[in-house]
Amino acid sequence: MQIDKYIFENFIKRMEPLTYAEIISAADKELADAERTQYGPAGGRAARVVFENRVCAFRDFLQRGQIPAGDLSADVRHYRTVVELLVSKQQLGKEFLSLCV
Repeated sequence: MQIDKYIFENFIKRMEPLTYAEIISAADKELADAERTQYGPAGGRAARVVFENRVCAFRDFLQRGQIPAGDLSADVRHYRTVVELLVSKQQLGKEFLSLCV
C-alpha cells in the first residue's frame, strides 16, 4: 500500500462529486480499507493513522456538525468545497457553511 493513498486532500477531492450518502459510505470504506492494511512499513502505518483520524473527523463533522479538536481543527477549511456542494444539493444545512472558516 502506498503512502500516497493516505493524502487527505486527495480524499476530499474525490468526495466533491458525491452525494451526502455516498460520501459517508466512501468514508466508511476508506476507514475499513485502512484498517485492513494496518500492517506494513512503519511510515505507512503512521500515514494511515493520521489519514484515518482525518477521515473520521470529516465524517463526524458531516454527521454531527462537530468541529474536530486539536490539530485536526485546521482540516475544516478543506471541508468547505464539499460542504458548499452538499448545501447546493440541499443535502446539508446552510449552518454548516459558517463552521467551515
